[in-house]
Amino acid sequence: MGAREDYDRALELDPGYLEAQYDRAFVRKQLGDHAGAFIDAEMALKNAPNDADAWNMKGSLHLLYGEYAAAIECFDRALSINGMHTSAWFNRGMAKHMTYRPNQGCDDLRRSAELGNEKAREALSYFCAN
Repeated sequence: MGAREDYDRALELDPGYLEAQYDRAFVRKQLGDHAGAFIDAEMALKNAPNDADAWNMKGSLHLLYGEYAAAIECFDRALSINGMHTSAWFNRGMAKHMTYRPNQGCDDLRRSAELGNEKAREALSYFCAN
């Protein structure tokens, strides 16, 4: 039995188990089941609307679909809940680059890097002059 099946079973036993919803969304995203991951992220947010990780997950899925405005809204929501969420800073920075706002994107990448995100440091050297 794999991780996905373990989370399926956990959610059969307790449909409101937030960590299993979020973790299954992550596994589904990694397996390429983006639609399933989106459903799990939505379910997690229904049960815990103030969960920054779930907002970040939903935003990253919007980003995969090229829905940049919706992605940025989700990252904004994640950051309003947890201003130290390095992945949300990184993801919002990338989304802003994709929407032709490089200065804002670099600001977000810098913040993520300041918080210790190594991917943000790499992205800064690639996307941002300073």
